[in-house]
Amino acid sequence: MHKLGFFVVGAALAAASLFVGKMLCVWLEDRRRHRRRMEYLAKVYRAPKKDGGR
Repeated sequence: MHKLGFFVVGAALAAASLFVGKMLCVWLEDRRRHRRRMEYLAKVYRAPKKDGGR
């Protein structure tokens, strides 16, 4: 019974760490994409409006 408890705890920890790692990766990628989008928007808005002001 004791060994089974350790196994359950280990599996839960592994699942939690995998989940946290995946969320961290997604969050970092989202931040990177967001920064790139903001830079692109800033570039577009700073650019001279020659083609119909888009």
